[in-house]
Order: sequence, then C-alpha cells, then structure tokens
Amino acid sequence: MNPAAVPVIRERLLIQSLNKKIGELTIAHPLTYYFGAASNVIGVLLENEISGMNEPGDILIVKRGLTNGSGIKLGYEKATSKIILSESTHFDQARTCIVGEVIEERFNGKQ
Repeated sequence: MNPAAVPVIRERLLIQSLNKKIGELTIAHPLTYYFGAASNVIGVLLENEISGMNEPGDILIVKRGLTNGSGIKLGYEKATSKIILSESTHFDQARTCIVGEVIEERFNGKQ
C-alpha cells in the first residue's frame, strides 16, 4: 500500500478548515504521510493539552466525519473552543462539533 499525503492542520485553524476539501487543505498546510487506508484523513497538530492524554506538539491522524466505529472520537466544544476526545458515539450537536475518529496518534510532533 502506498502512503497517503495528509494535511496537518493546527488546532486553532481546525474548525474553519472542516468544510474544506482535502485537496484544498493539502495546498494550504504542511503534509505528513499515513500508511493505511486513507480517504478524507487529516492530521491535527495540538497546541493545547487534552485532559492529560495528549500534549502540545502531538499530532492526531483523524478520519473526518461521523463513523460507527468504536474508536476514540475527536470533537470540538463550541462553548469552550476546546478540543475533546471521547469514546462515546452520542454527542450533543448543539454543544459539540464532531471532527472524526482518531486512527493514529503521534507524540511530541514526531512525524
């Protein structure tokens, strides 16, 4: 399998980038590579700690959109403007925007 080029989006730019196509994002952001089945996949460069799980500089590789998988979901809390991780498949859409399912974690910005 060939590696897929994945745009890496800074946490603060994530919400305004969600409605953009992958091709558009690959032109505007740095790239990393993901070895696996990859369609509609982005990297999120964390700028803030997420509840003791991830640190600034970590990159989360995320399959965008809602999935029925049992993996960890990356969400954005509208009221607090913070990124959250959850194993739940049920979210209050008025409070949380689901980015997608985390398919890989890369710690300390190592690509």
